[in-house]
Amino acid sequence: MNLSAESHESRRDAIFWDRTANKIAFAIVAAALVIAWRLPATNNVDYQAVAVGGDVVRVNVKTGSMVVCNLTRCATLLRQGQRTDPNTALIH
Repeated sequence: MNLSAESHESRRDAIFWDRTANKIAFAIVAAALVIAWRLPATNNVDYQAVAVGGDVVRVNVKTGSMVVCNLTRCATLLRQGQRTDPNTALIH
């Protein structure tokens, strides 16, 4: 009889901890959803970046300037006010 009481109590404890873990997980997910929902939607992105081979090209979407960087250095490809020929890679 004592063995059955211990088994019942351990099963009840296991159910309690399972429910507690489920409640904690639900609370974390709910909090993350509330935080994500309350964050402002920002459409004021100034830069876009593209990885090309071992380089990263950063484009300022407001001015049109372009900078390329690799592991050793960065270089300006296009400054504000410059334009590229649509059919070639020439800068004017």
